[in-house]
Parts: sequence; structure tokens; C-alpha cells
Amino acid sequence: MDQWVGSAINLLAQDNIVIMDGEIKWKSITEYKTSLFVSNFNTGDHYERYCSFIEFLARKIKKTPIETESYLMSEGGRAQKPWREYVSKNRKIYPLLQIKPE
Repeated sequence: MDQWVGSAINLLAQDNIVIMDGEIKWKSITEYKTSLFVSNFNTGDHYERYCSFIEFLARKIKKTPIETESYLMSEGGRAQKPWREYVSKNRKIYPLLQIKPE
């Protein structure tokens, strides 16, 4: 379970299956970049929900859970593949985004 698969799972499930820690780096007064990390507060129950959701998706797309997890991870770096770019743009850091500099 890494930040990209955790972010993808949460985005697809529209739920916080994987607890993520996050930070915002402000580029200007109106522009920011977010970073998410898998939290150490995830429990065995979180991991079980994560695995169950991977298995659910695998059945839907007729792939193995390992293949499905790999697809969700996608490829990134400076030249992100389309899925990772989508996840990067659409994952949320809700509590942190409520605080904005004045």
C-alpha cells in the first residue's frame, strides 16, 4: 500500500479507506501543491478494507488483485501517465484545505 494506490482507492471508493497524512506547499497566495502519505495510523482493519476493495475492482475488470493494484499505482515522476495525473489532480486533503493564508 503506497500513497498512489491509497489515493486511488480513496478516490474510487469516495471514502477514506486508507488514512492519509498530507501537507500543502504554497507556491503563491492562491496556488498550492498537495502531498499525501500513507499514515502510520492505518490498522489491520484499514488494510483489510483496502485489500477487499482491490479484490472488488479486480473482479470488475477481470484481472488479478496484483495486476489491479499495479494498474492503480500507474507510473509517475515528472512525466505522469494519465491515471496518475488524474489521481494527483483529484485527490483531496480536506482538513488542510480549509485553512488558507490571509
